[in-house]
Amino acid sequence: MVALRQAMMDSGLFDERYRRCEDFDLWVHMSFRGAKMDVLRQVGIEHRLLPDGLASDSYLLKQAQIEVYRKVLATLPISAAQKTMIQEMMARTEGLCQIDLLKRYLREKRYAEARVAADKAAALLPGRKNQRVALAVQIVPWAVRRFLRMQEAWLARRPGRERFCRKRAT
Repeated sequence: MVALRQAMMDSGLFDERYRRCEDFDLWVHMSFRGAKMDVLRQVGIEHRLLPDGLASDSYLLKQAQIEVYRKVLATLPISAAQKTMIQEMMARTEGLCQIDLLKRYLREKRYAEARVAADKAAALLPGRKNQRVALAVQIVPWAVRRFLRMQEAWLARRPGRERFCRKRAT
């Protein structure tokens, strides 16, 4: 991100309480205070995911994002429409967290916990696909685990993905 120093100063800089998503928190505060931002669709940097890096656990990243949303709700004078939108984004992000947990539990053959995560994800993320996955996990979790392993193996073999994909132990 490239930003004017004054825009960052006016937004309060990075919140040092966050280990993850501190940049997201800064961007939200900058945009709320009227800083102009734009998205460039071209690749500017490559992001390598290291097994022990802060960005290596997508579940923890999403949890940090939810914390930023909570901070926005608690600290910024937002409109009713903005509050509704943020609450919807929190619910969606929590649903994505449950999908991360579902995959983790399936990999570890923790099928009871996988069923709970699948049900929560289906409740938070409306759509037939999520409902079908939840049903499949209830009935044949071992088959969903096998499908997940095949899907991850296929994604890992795709050209150019090996440097940027997390290595998963199966």
